[in-house]
Amino acid sequence: MGLEKLTITTEKDNKGFTVLFNPNEITMTIPGGKVHDYGFVNSRDPITLNVDLFFDTTFKNSESVNKYTDKIVQLTQDTVGSESLGRRPALCELKWGKKMGDGGTILRNCFLEQLTKRLTHFLKDGTPTRAILSCTFRQWLDPNKIEQEKINDPVRIVKKGETLSSIATEELGDPALWRMIADENLLINPRQLLPGTLLHITPL
Repeated sequence: MGLEKLTITTEKDNKGFTVLFNPNEITMTIPGGKVHDYGFVNSRDPITLNVDLFFDTTFKNSESVNKYTDKIVQLTQDTVGSESLGRRPALCELKWGKKMGDGGTILRNCFLEQLTKRLTHFLKDGTPTRAILSCTFRQWLDPNKIEQEKINDPVRIVKKGETLSSIATEELGDPALWRMIADENLLINPRQLLPGTLLHITPL
């Protein structure tokens, strides 16, 4: 059995491509829950993955290392979408073997947020043959799901300028439901809504 290589697959290319050399280390930042004065709240911050990828073509007929690094550099470009609707980088999935994570998946639905390319060796004619790519992949979270979670969150802190009507519109989709919020929170004077007030809002 051959050596398993780290594979990067994109939504535009289901086959993906393998790195030249496997990384020595992968660092993942996985946000936990957040604790506020009013209780525990689940975090919706995305996962980030940092990895250094090494490339060396010194013994590959003195090829330019850019031939191999350009595939990853391309992931930073806005290649998905249209000019009218907006363009964005392609979403990726990082896999390595079959035993790490979910069937070998390290991180899915992510994009290459940042890349630093270092060329560390050159031939006499200036051809670069070694490179290190320091990559930061960030998980992409569906904004529709995040918005739905916000709507279903029973806790709301009043911000400056907000009214019960505006909050009812945002949270429940109907400004006329402000009285339901007032009754649920036992507000004596709903018109005097102070910033920082904690409201419990039961989803419809």
